[in-house]
Amino acid sequence: APTYQWQRNGANIPGATASTLTIVGATQANAGVYVVVITNAGGSVTSAPTTLTVLERGLLNLLSRVTVPANGSVGGSFTIEGGSKSILIRGIGPSLALPGALADPRLALLDAAGLTVATNDDWESNANSAAIASTGATLGSIPALGAGNKDAALLVSLAPGTYTAELAGAGGAGGLAQLE
Repeated sequence: APTYQWQRNGANIPGATASTLTIVGATQANAGVYVVVITNAGGSVTSAPTTLTVLERGLLNLLSRVTVPANGSVGGSFTIEGGSKSILIRGIGPSLALPGALADPRLALLDAAGLTVATNDDWESNANSAAIASTGATLGSIPALGAGNKDAALLVSLAPGTYTAELAGAGGAGGLAQLE
């Protein structure tokens, strides 16, 4: 009967001696070039190498529907850990097409000291609006932003730390804050 030994980057993987290799909850630490060495009485053969790339997307989607007080704002805090992360923050109103949706949301992103990191009112006025549209379409959790839409959006790379996303807009209608 043949025996199997899986390797990653040229080193044996301890305990990986089955005919298949399953990695549950793969992280970037599991990325690399994998082969299996199969041995029997006639000798051994090594499989063709296969490269495993792990894309960690972190927090994929966090939604919160809120009511914005008239001429006020609401905020939610989040923490980035383990290195810098790109994050898409959307203040959604018009694209919801719901009665009472916030007509013209505005976003502000603040650091732990309360200093403004980024702001947006009308996502298309953002310098990286093409990247925002592409990222939103790729994630697909809420329909992509359309031309002329008054939703607010920020696509930023954030260092580890605690941040607050504030959603504001005149009128006190409902809005939806989304972290992707």
